[in-house]
Amino acid sequence: MVKIKSMGVWSVAKIEALVFAILGLIEGVLVAFFAPVAQVEMQVAVPWEFTLGMWAIIVLPLVYLAIGFAVGVIGAAIYNIFAKLVGGIEIEFEDDKIFKSNRKK
Repeated sequence: MVKIKSMGVWSVAKIEALVFAILGLIEGVLVAFFAPVAQVEMQVAVPWEFTLGMWAIIVLPLVYLAIGFAVGVIGAAIYNIFAKLVGGIEIEFEDDKIFKSNRKK
């Protein structure tokens, strides 16, 4: 068994930010695709539906990136606090020769 005693706050935040940015890009593409479709379905004349879609592709990933970074910082910091109080998460690997050899040193 290997125990995760703490997490690097900035490394978790960077990964979380990238994951959220990719999700934001996916949502931005969906908004860009469905904004004109929704306009036609609702029979409403909106002159900026194309611009809305393009802005969604740019803005949503940036907003999600910022939110993901904040969530990563807060989540890793909270994990580190609780790991000190009750111990870290224990993980068992199928082949943990690397971890066993590192413990002996």
